[in-house]
Amino acid sequence: MQNKITNNKSEKKYILLLFAVSMFFTGMSGIINEYILAKLSTDILGNSAIQWGIVIGVMLLMMGIGGSIQLLIKNNQLITGFVTIEILLAILGSSAPIVVLWAFGYTSHNFLLFLYFYIIFIGLLVGAEIPLLIRLSKLYLKETTHVISLIFSMDYIGSFIGTLVWLFFIIKIKLPLYKMSYVVASFNFIAALITFLYLTKTERNKNNGKIIIFIITSFMIIYSFINSDKWENLIYQKLFKDPIIYKIDTPYQSIVLTRNSTTKKHYLYINGNTQLYEGDEKIYHESLVIPALSLWNRSRVLILGGGDGCALREVLKFKDVKEVTLVDLDPEMIKFAKNNPIMKKINNNSFKDSRVQTLKADFINYTDKQKDIYKEKGYNFETKLYEYEKIAKVNVFNVDAKKFLENVNKFYDVVIIDFPDPNNIELTKLYSLEFFINVKRKLSKNGVFVMQSTSPTYSKKAFWTIKKTMEAAGFNTVPYHIDVPSFGDWGFIMGSQRKINKDYLISRFKNLKNWEVKTKEIDPATFISSLNFRKGLLDDNKNYIINTLANPVLLDFYLLDGWKDY
Repeated sequence: MQNKITNNKSEKKYILLLFAVSMFFTGMSGIINEYILAKLSTDILGNSAIQWGIVIGVMLLMMGIGGSIQLLIKNNQLITGFVTIEILLAILGSSAPIVVLWAFGYTSHNFLLFLYFYIIFIGLLVGAEIPLLIRLSKLYLKETTHVISLIFSMDYIGSFIGTLVWLFFIIKIKLPLYKMSYVVASFNFIAALITFLYLTKTERNKNNGKIIIFIITSFMIIYSFINSDKWENLIYQKLFKDPIIYKIDTPYQSIVLTRNSTTKKHYLYINGNTQLYEGDEKIYHESLVIPALSLWNRSRVLILGGGDGCALREVLKFKDVKEVTLVDLDPEMIKFAKNNPIMKKINNNSFKDSRVQTLKADFINYTDKQKDIYKEKGYNFETKLYEYEKIAKVNVFNVDAKKFLENVNKFYDVVIIDFPDPNNIELTKLYSLEFFINVKRKLSKNGVFVMQSTSPTYSKKAFWTIKKTMEAAGFNTVPYHIDVPSFGDWGFIMGSQRKINKDYLISRFKNLKNWEVKTKEIDPATFISSLNFRKGLLDDNKNYIINTLANPVLLDFYLLDGWKDY
């Protein structure tokens, strides 16, 4: 291609604007594509720190290689080459989430091939963009030094804006990744279209074939966008053994509810992991809540996590509980557990509107904005009125548990912690020494706390590391475990600043036939038996490393050492 250097000042401005806009859009879409692929990899494989590092690292490597490969494009094909790259990025970027999800559902053993196909080729194409645009600038503009500076500046600015869009828009709204990828793809398509239309404006009659390609590509993307919900539902169903009856993607997690065709009972999944099974969840929640609340004072109870409302259901059985505070990060989880008819049945409507007040983080230090909970006693034929008895005050906060503990100005008699397993770096922080120290600061002197602590069978090192970390925070601890059919052998750890051990709990409950409240699965004898561990499950390493924010060893114990034989 011969040089088309223009001396027309107006023309120069338009070309500079074209390059600036193109580079801005490509920079923004490039960084968001990296984030989408990293998030996609994390959602499927877990361990966000490793997945984000691998995906972005591989893409940067491919970008470097792409910068060299673009030299194979001849000078007389630069416009075609740049436009082709942007169209390919639009197609690959828009299809990546739905295709990778399909591969995971239908070819689970080979889905990494699909994932890294997108990572590698999107990286190569992104890496070719800047060098190609620089070469194009030399064909149209005489002074290229400031043009090159502009191209790099707009790429970096676009990347920064893309980061802001990701942080403050994409992850804040409910639009799933497979939808957002089409929006991002439109940026590449716009860059290709405006570049093509302007730089070939004098050759329109020679470009009918390329115009047809643009039209076909646009229809492909629009058609895929329109049908993506249907495709996603079909693919998602493949990931679960039972029919999906409810699904929502929140900024924090994916929530799926299924119904077993045989038992007609329901499974709740969070990010693909079983959260509860209607047929045996009472084993888990009664084990988590009832023993701790049966020990000492229970006037004020704090629940961290437990957005499904089942732990709250168990707490509200105790009539002398005066105040309950539930802290769960995801407001959509609370809405789901509060309003979905199936969840309301499972949690016994523990989030009923008239009984529970949901408050924002601004109200953490409040003292007088609580709602009393009343339970209907019956109809009084003398007064001709229904009578109610006061049960408790319940408050629900949608805020990070760590932030809540750092800001709340109250002490609690019982703290119940029902977090997901520590399968990523964010969750590992909630099992750290620093977190347990914060728990201790908000626990009354004679208080007790209990935490689900993953499985001592499937993740032995993680279980005992959690116990050691609690003890390093100044707690006396007692581990126990029970078989939950949908989970397998599952562990809990109870902690207190009071002297508490296995013998104390046995003596405390051995003469009880039943708890003070009605339970379906767990009685005192069952709990006492759960205090015993077979020899192979006992702590055989007295030198476990404490899990801290600076040294989150629990993540490796859980991911690399736990579950490896199962």
